[in-house]
Amino acid sequence: MTATQADKATAFQALHRNPGTFVIANAWDGGAARILQGLGFSAIATSSGAAAGVLGRLDGKITRDEALSQARNIVAATDLPVSADLEKGFGDTPEIVAETVRLAAGIGLAQSRQSPSQASVEECIASIHVDSPSWLAGRRASLLVDSVLLGGVQSVRGNLRGWQVDVLGRAAVMVPKIEEEIRVGAARIAPLAIVGVGYNSLWERGRKNYRHWAQEFDRSVVKLIRTLRQQGAEQIVWVTLRTPRRSVVPPSSRWQFDKYSWYFPYVNERLRLLDTRNPDIVLADWARVSNRPGLTYDAIHLDPDGQALMARTIRKAIEEEGSRQRATVRAAAVSVCRKRA
Repeated sequence: MTATQADKATAFQALHRNPGTFVIANAWDGGAARILQGLGFSAIATSSGAAAGVLGRLDGKITRDEALSQARNIVAATDLPVSADLEKGFGDTPEIVAETVRLAAGIGLAQSRQSPSQASVEECIASIHVDSPSWLAGRRASLLVDSVLLGGVQSVRGNLRGWQVDVLGRAAVMVPKIEEEIRVGAARIAPLAIVGVGYNSLWERGRKNYRHWAQEFDRSVVKLIRTLRQQGAEQIVWVTLRTPRRSVVPPSSRWQFDKYSWYFPYVNERLRLLDTRNPDIVLADWARVSNRPGLTYDAIHLDPDGQALMARTIRKAIEEEGSRQRATVRAAAVSVCRKRA
């Protein structure tokens, strides 16, 4: 199975913590990385000199985009953790260096290294200013809906005042179908994609053939995510499915609960796994906050109170992820300041 970025980072940390030493090999392209992995190395490092040499230039004479492009090819070619030589961060301010670190993390690197400078730690840290991530600053969102989130569109727009929110989807749409419609129609997706589909999916009761249906669901979700990214998404917020106790469902709709709600936890299991594997995906946990009466007029479809709560849940997920990413970039910038002093 292909190693995730988190797997690679954990493996790289373990190499540093283990007793003794380890040898890290410099690769100049993806082919070299595969050869070095085949020779038994435990980790790969890029080299600024090698990266420049591949392009026929001297060390220090390539751009950040060129360095990251070569690093991306190396990362894609190997399951080993990759550490990148990013010179002095391709800039003289903490903000530029922090952006370099953020971009490096975005291509799957396990670690980046910068050359030292003479600025004091205090001056460097004091000068740090971290902007909102581009997907948040742009204030544009694409809302992918089936019948559940479709009922909350106006509340979502009301909670994202000042945002342009476009809606794709319809009642009863399944994940593969909405992916096909976006891909074939070449629909442009906003930097923030809010996904509220998954209720209409295929499973068997009692977890029968669970592995098969989980793989089918995962494949459709991975394909949708790939299409969203290709069409412009930078950050994805996925809304989990409601998994209420039977007692909180209106009595007249408990037949619907009995017929459908048994597989909603299966979907949420796959979504939580998806969240752990993808740094650009975060969950708006509707399952956690919606296990109470008065939110739906049947088992799942939103009444006005449910619409308002779901919209707040989505907004909270957006705000928390924006804050987390800013904090991560700031922490990276502070770390760079301390290393450069």
